[in-house]
Parts: sequence; structure tokens; C-alpha cells
Amino acid sequence: MSSLQEKITAAILTQIRSRRSSSSSPEQVSSQPSNTAAPAELREALFSDFYAVAELKNRWGLAADSIENWERLWRRNPALVQNGVQPPIGWVLEANGAIVGYLGNIPLQCRYGDRTLTAVAAHGFVVDAPYRAVGLSLAAAFFRQKSVDLYLSTSAIEGVGKIAVAFKSAPVPQADYDTVLFWVLQPYPFAQALMKKLNLGPTLSRVGSIVASVAVGTDRILRRRWPKPVSTAYTISEIGPNDIGEDFQALWDDKLKEGSRLLGDRTPAALRWHFEIPGDRGRARVICCRKNEELVG
Repeated sequence: MSSLQEKITAAILTQIRSRRSSSSSPEQVSSQPSNTAAPAELREALFSDFYAVAELKNRWGLAADSIENWERLWRRNPALVQNGVQPPIGWVLEANGAIVGYLGNIPLQCRYGDRTLTAVAAHGFVVDAPYRAVGLSLAAAFFRQKSVDLYLSTSAIEGVGKIAVAFKSAPVPQADYDTVLFWVLQPYPFAQALMKKLNLGPTLSRVGSIVASVAVGTDRILRRRWPKPVSTAYTISEIGPNDIGEDFQALWDDKLKEGSRLLGDRTPAALRWHFEIPGDRGRARVICCRKNEELVG
């Protein structure tokens, strides 16, 4: 039986998602081609397309990128060195000299037991409304790549997920993969943040925050969900991505010996590359667990 906390969270998330769906304009979700739109041609993306792609993303509210990050993704990517192959950086749809569609292609490396797998991840799929139907050709180009062992496509947008399924992609084999989990440390601030997301107004937000925080706090007490004593044999430390050292390589080597399972590359070089994003205003931190000074997690 699910807990009260889980039921509250599920109800709130349903409301947030329904509000987001209803706020989308018909133009944003339309997939019908315009009769007056100029014909679009598919071609591989070039570095010189950066500014046109950035403008396209900006038109549709996607997060801004930087030319330095393109350099990181497609010129300083450890997977390129290890695979020795230079796949396309992506594809664009071009109409009358303007970029009207884009799909990026990020090379990655995975392991399955003793096998090293060549993987690619779809990135930043966006198409202008009049070209949504022909935009499927971008996805087709992605899935037509040769010498690729694993295609990865993730998206918070339901429509993009359906496109991946149409190209016979299999969902992650985990029943609750799309279940959002919260670790609530302070019920009232957590409830306040949720009420703000729901945009209920000052009065309802205050009442909702109190009711939700009491419910979450009560549920935590009834289920005895509080921190347990930690073994003194382990020490926890915090480092930055630049401080990831060779002890991570030993941890990675030990992990590979545990059995055959699909794992993304977690070598020190891959980890540093993944988190060192040019211009990122966020702060990535690495939590290390050691036992007798040996990195174990």
C-alpha cells in the first residue's frame, strides 16, 4: 500500500503536469505541415550552424547553449578518442537558407560485461511548427546510423517519447522508472515550494502548505522515517569534478567485475567531462564514501 506522502506527491504532480499541458498553445503541439511553408531539406549539422540552432531553440523555449559546450560535446568528448570514430554532430532541416529543425547526436560509451558498446544520445530535438511532420526525418537519420550498438533517447516531452517508440525503441525495463521521488527533509518548505508550482494564489497556498506539511510530517513519524545511526567505519567527503582522481578508476574497475549489466562509462575522464559544462551557473559536487581511506562509493 502506498504511503500518504506518495499519494499527496502523485496528486500534486498530476496537477502540475495537467497545467503544463493546458498551457501549451495549439501551435506548439501541432504536427500538421503548412501548405505555404517552403520545402525543407535534411542535412548533417555543422559547427557553423550553432547560432541558427540557438535561435531556433530560443523560439521554442529550450535552454540556451554555448559554442564552448558544442566544443565539449563534439570535439573534447572522451568517447570520440576511445571509439576512434567521428559520428555526425546532428542533423538540421533547412528551408530557404534558414534552420527550421534540429536534432543533436552525442556520442557516448557504455559497457556490458567485457564488451565496450558504442552509444549515441539524441539531444535538443526541436522543429518549427510548419515542419513538424517532416521533422520525423531527423529522428530517422538518428536511428539510421551505422556502427552504433545502443541508441539513447530521453525526453520530458510525451510527443518526443512517442516518436522514439515509433522507431521501435524499447522503454527502460523498470516499471517505476517515470515515478518521481522526493526526499523530504523539511516538510513545510517542501510544501511551500509545491504550492508555488501549483500557482494557487496566496490564501490557498498558505492553507495548502500547512495541510501538506502536516500530512507529510505525520506520515514520516508513523513510518519511522528518520535518519539512522551511521557506521563509523565510513567517512564522507565532498569534492568538485576537477578533483576526480585515479581512485575513481579503481572503483570503476571493481564495478565492472560484479557481473554483466549495462553501465554508462564512469572512468575519471568521462566523469570530469560530463560535469565540467562551460558557462554552467550550477555547482556540481561529488559525494565520496571511503572505508579505511579506500573509495567504495
